[in-house]
Amino acid sequence: MPSQPSSGRRPRAVNFWDDDFEPARHLAEQMGDNRNNIIERLLAHWLRRPGAELPERPPQEVIDAADAAWQARKKDIHTIARTLPCPDCGVDQGPCLMGKGRGKRPGTGLHHRRLMAATRRYEETHSDRNG
Repeated sequence: MPSQPSSGRRPRAVNFWDDDFEPARHLAEQMGDNRNNIIERLLAHWLRRPGAELPERPPQEVIDAADAAWQARKKDIHTIARTLPCPDCGVDQGPCLMGKGRGKRPGTGLHHRRLMAATRRYEETHSDRNG
């Protein structure tokens, strides 16, 4: 429970996996809605609020397309990230070095700042195509 009651709406932090949350944004927009409204309706229904109704569910083929688009976007961003220098471990390209001290070895993950730079580059190139 919050320590101080609020008289209105406030932003709340809720943890979701990207593989669920990102396709949901795309699906909600396709249905003329947004994720926040859908989550609010789900919560109201779960809490048995008077008049609460479940949001409409998208067709399975639309969900599959949104999931595939998200997976392709993720793959493209990781590919871009591996071509950029990493400000955290100092590699010029390829996998990031993971571990501590002399035990640093190429790993399967990528450092967050490198992924964010790759995401910005991805967004720049894709906004040029769509804009």
